[in-house]
Parts: sequence; structure tokens; C-alpha cells
Amino acid sequence: MTREAAPPGSYSSRFDLVALTSVRRAVETWLSRTDLSDERAGDTTTAVTEMLGNAIKHGGGGGTLHLSLIARGVRCVISDEGPGLPDRLDRHQAHRPDPAAEGGRGLWLAFALCTVVRLSSTIRGTRVELIVDLP
Repeated sequence: MTREAAPPGSYSSRFDLVALTSVRRAVETWLSRTDLSDERAGDTTTAVTEMLGNAIKHGGGGGTLHLSLIARGVRCVISDEGPGLPDRLDRHQAHRPDPAAEGGRGLWLAFALCTVVRLSSTIRGTRVELIVDLP
């Protein structure tokens, strides 16, 4: 990625399956304007995209995305209006998925690629906060 001018303070968008590709590109562009290395920006894009995909698949078909710069790095908040996370889900860590499984890697990737992952959920929706430290 080529570094461009500093990013604006934040980026926000609604997303759904139709908008997923354009939102992913916007996230890539926004992150390319931060001090994250190309590799770290790519990892962050992957984590964000996985969480967007989870919201689309499990959270009512879409939601909102908000990226911002904070003192320690980049903060991403993804919110949906789905039925909430299952009670059995450990919201403080994700276990490595079975390699033979068809899915189930999104949350595990987020925990592996981000400095902080916070999940909160009710019957009215789920909120995922990802923080990636800047160098």
C-alpha cells in the first residue's frame, strides 16, 4: 500500500452484503493513511472484514462500522441489530477452529490479529470493538 495523506479522524459506514466489497476497500484506504505497517494494515482489514461478515451472516444482515484514531492506535466498532451472541460463546478469547470446519475462523482471527477485542451483546444486537496499537 502507498501511504497517502493522514486519515481523517474517523470513517463511518453502514454495511450489508451488497456494500461489503466497497466498505472493505474504504477500510483499506483509510488504514493505508495511518502509521500502521502494510502488513499490520492488511491484518486489520482482515479482522474488520471477518467481523463485518459475521454481522451480515449472524447479526441481521448488516450494521454500522466506525473507524477512528485513538491515542494508542486504531479503533474499530462494528454494531449490528441481530439476535445477539450465543451464551456458550467465550467473549474474552476465541479458540482455534477445527481445520476441517467450513467456518468459525472470524472471531479467532480477530483475537489473533488485534491488540484488543471486546464483545458485548444483547437480544437487540452485538457490538464488537477492535483496537490495533500503532507502532
